Order: sequence, then C-alpha cells, then structure tokens
Amino acid sequence: MRLRVYLPGVIVSLLLLPSLVFSAYASTIYAASNNSGGVVGFIRGGLGVKARIDNYQLAWGNRDIVWYLSIEGDFVLFGSCSGTVPAMGKGFAHSSIFPPAMGFGAVTVTLNIYGHDGVLLETHQRSGFMIGPFVILL
Repeated sequence: MRLRVYLPGVIVSLLLLPSLVFSAYASTIYAASNNSGGVVGFIRGGLGVKARIDNYQLAWGNRDIVWYLSIEGDFVLFGSCSGTVPAMGKGFAHSSIFPPAMGFGAVTVTLNIYGHDGVLLETHQRSGFMIGPFVILL
C-alpha cells in the first residue's frame, strides 16, 4: 500500500533532477561592447544556448541586425540557427527549440552579429561541454 503512495513522488523527483542539476550549473558570461556600438548582454548555457543582444546603439545606423549562433563539436546535431534583432530594440539568440541541438563532448559556441549589409560587427566565442541538449559553458 505504501509503495503506491510513494512511487509517483519518486518518479516525478527523478524526472526533475536533471533539470535542477543543469540549471544550477548553467554558466553565464556578460560581454561588453567592442566599440562597434552593440552589446551582447550575456551568453548562457543550460538547455541549449541563449544570448541577449541589445541593438540600441546609433553606431549601427538604427537598422536591424542579424545574429548567427553555432554550436560546433565532434558529435553535435542541429547546432546552428539565426535570427534578427529589430532596430532600437533587444532580442534573444537561442539554439533551436525543435529540433533541439543535441550532442556529446567538448563544444565551441560562436555568436556572430552582422549588420544589415552583411558586414560582421561582433564575434563572441565560448568553449564548453555538451551532454544531450544541455550545454555547460566554461
């Protein structure tokens, strides 16, 4: 009788354990502007990779910017994606939700920011480790 009562709680706890462990070890980097006018607020690991990009600077000519995020390693699937941040706004660059980036081993995360004319404005790189969809940045 007691086994029936405790079993669902144990199952739920075991299912939530990986997300709690990996969210505790999700690392964050705060990067400043490199005089091109843009700011990458953070690059964070965890379930995939996420970065905040601010496009409030006048040095970029008050235009949309394009970001390209890639997770590269020996065993990585679906590790690249891209998007746009509107002029005078902020946006989030994140690895694809569906299908999720999957991999195992050492990885390099690269965030490239391009101007409206395709000129590379900023590059940020981090190294880390990937286990399934989880990325631990160093």
